[in-house]
Amino acid sequence: MKKSLIVLVAMAFVLALSLPALADVDVTGTVSVAKDKEVSEMVSIEKAHYIGVKQLATPTNSAEAAAVKNDVNASNIVTEVPVPAVPPTYVDNEIVESHILVDPGHAATPINKNALIDGGSGNDAAGVTGINQSPGSINNQGNAVSVSMTAAGKAFLHAEAAAEKINGGVCSDDSGQTLSNSITATESVRGNKIDAALVGVDGILGVNQAAGSINNQNNAAALAVGADSIAALSEADLGLVNIGNNSFELAVQLTDTITGGALANASGIVGVNQSSGCMNNQANVVAVCAVSSPF
Repeated sequence: MKKSLIVLVAMAFVLALSLPALADVDVTGTVSVAKDKEVSEMVSIEKAHYIGVKQLATPTNSAEAAAVKNDVNASNIVTEVPVPAVPPTYVDNEIVESHILVDPGHAATPINKNALIDGGSGNDAAGVTGINQSPGSINNQGNAVSVSMTAAGKAFLHAEAAAEKINGGVCSDDSGQTLSNSITATESVRGNKIDAALVGVDGILGVNQAAGSINNQNNAAALAVGADSIAALSEADLGLVNIGNNSFELAVQLTDTITGGALANASGIVGVNQSSGCMNNQANVVAVCAVSSPF
């Protein structure tokens, strides 16, 4: 009996040791956190788009304008010398002009050649205006204008303006002979002037003034206009040649002047050439195609 009691007490003690312990605990603390972050980012975007469109259309109408001018001066002679007055002579494109003798026994007055546009001449002109003045000798001048248009659809437009100017040259018979021009002038006064004129011109204007000799001057304009057209092509060509020419001028006064508000407020296509000298090639060449097209 006593032994059994001891065993029970021992078992109770072991069980007491195996039971969980319960307790409430309050914990207070401070936590500090520091972090460094570095972010690097690169974005690269590259795009290439190639778009090609091919369209086949057959024109049913066309409008073509061509203005072409060719001028050649070859084997010409101009002589202006202070000798007693005699009428000008014309032999094989050779011009000999003398000074006008005022009184016998007195000095001759200089040969004076002037081209002048003034006094409001040509003001507010509209449309196509061409002016050529040549008090000089053996000059080629021209104003060539060509205009075409079509209102029909699916049209092809083409405008071409060309000018070729040649002073002198070489024989075409393979002889190699030079077709030269010759100028001899002494105590001459030559001048071109546009003064307070051609103001407010609207449209196409071409002006050539040549107080000198053996000059080629031209203004060429070609215009093709169409509505709802397929294609428009324009080209302007200019060729100028001087070969083997001779000029002997002594005590010669040459002036070219545009003054007094001349050509003010002009609009459109305006070409002006002035040459008080000799053997000059001058040209203003314009080609325009205007089209309104869905293509």
